[in-house]
Amino acid sequence: MKKKLTKINKKIWHFIGDKRIEGAHSYISGDVSRISGNVSGIYGDVSGISGDVSGISGNVSDISGDVSDCDISDSDRKSGINIRDLVIN
Repeated sequence: MKKKLTKINKKIWHFIGDKRIEGAHSYISGDVSRISGNVSGIYGDVSGISGDVSGISGNVSDISGDVSDCDISDSDRKSGINIRDLVIN
């Protein structure tokens, strides 16, 4: 048997001004263990959310699902995405 796998440590961070701070902002509550990416624009309860939330902003309270399933391009993330644009009505 050979050890060939590596563990990926998902990290979240946020910005205050131009300073990058590791971890969730105080505006976020819930289980952030399955989230990775920049959570600067996210606020609310993230308990039902998973995936890479980089570039997404808005209130995620009462929203659930895997953000990675939304097929968000890197250019979309760079431009910024409102969480409401990802929610099925």
